[in-house]
Amino acid sequence: MKEHSWDKGKVTNEATCKEKGEKTYTCSICGDTKKEAIAVKEHSWDKGKVTKEATCKEKGEKVYTCKVCGDTKKEAIAAKEHEWVVSDDTDKDGWKVVTKATTTKEGSKERVCSICGEKETAVIAKLSADPAKPGNTDNKNNTDNKKNTKSSTVKTGDTMNIAYLVVLLAAAGGAAVIAAGRRKKNK
Repeated sequence: MKEHSWDKGKVTNEATCKEKGEKTYTCSICGDTKKEAIAVKEHSWDKGKVTKEATCKEKGEKVYTCKVCGDTKKEAIAAKEHEWVVSDDTDKDGWKVVTKATTTKEGSKERVCSICGEKETAVIAKLSADPAKPGNTDNKNNTDNKKNTKSSTVKTGDTMNIAYLVVLLAAAGGAAVIAAGRRKKNK
């Protein structure tokens, strides 16, 4: 019995993104046929359409549709960050002081989202009663009569000590004098 001599085959059922396809081969000697499965194709998704916009309170949603079979898939869109109202009355992050902190009482601050209106509040720590500690802007208790003076010297990044350079220059000069004296003796 001879081996079959299969032709190149003919697609008898195209594969889609939902179902396998089928290819049929025919023997050129005896006319027998054999079938082979064709793998399911990948979906061909469009660019998607936002069906629900994300806000600062809820996730959004985007739906993609297959251009071939019409199937759809959903993708969540991450919730947005709050956009805090920034004005002359607030700092750069939108915080507005409601109650100033003192040495005896904590303060409070708040900010409002310009999108959803949500209000966020935070506590401002009490000020330190010790005038030497940072955060105290009240100088009533400060018994040190020295004025705060700031150096007006521009920092260049050069940390070389000038005294070191003077000593080095003096040593080099001394060595030059000694060398000159020895030359005169040798002549």
